[in-house]
Amino acid sequence: MYRILVVEDNDSTMTEVLDWLYQDGYGAIGATTGQRGLVLAQRLRPDLILCNIHMPDLDGFSVLQEVRADQHLRQTPFIFVSGEMEPETVRRGRQLGADDHLFQPFTQAQILATVRKHLPRPHSSFPLSSD
Repeated sequence: MYRILVVEDNDSTMTEVLDWLYQDGYGAIGATTGQRGLVLAQRLRPDLILCNIHMPDLDGFSVLQEVRADQHLRQTPFIFVSGEMEPETVRRGRQLGADDHLFQPFTQAQILATVRKHLPRPHSSFPLSSD
């Protein structure tokens, strides 16, 4: 099962995104601060990171820079989720190594399509018996 880290300082948005990911078969964990998200990323090595840009302690750009500097995380797909629609913000994210940018407000379908673009859709399967 894929693990997705959601770094979002808005509790209701984070809960909603986590629910959508769980419903679609992904394993997901949330962090409400950039600093906590970075610690979880380094500890858990998720398969994909969804991260807000504007957070009070460590902004998404700083989280991305730290992720790209970590040899164990540098290839992890990193998607910004933000209400910031300025071209300069998107450009800065790309320059720092963001793989995608999803604008808020977003729908469940948009979140899942963006995640699936970077990770195959999980499927449930029963383990095969070796007997």
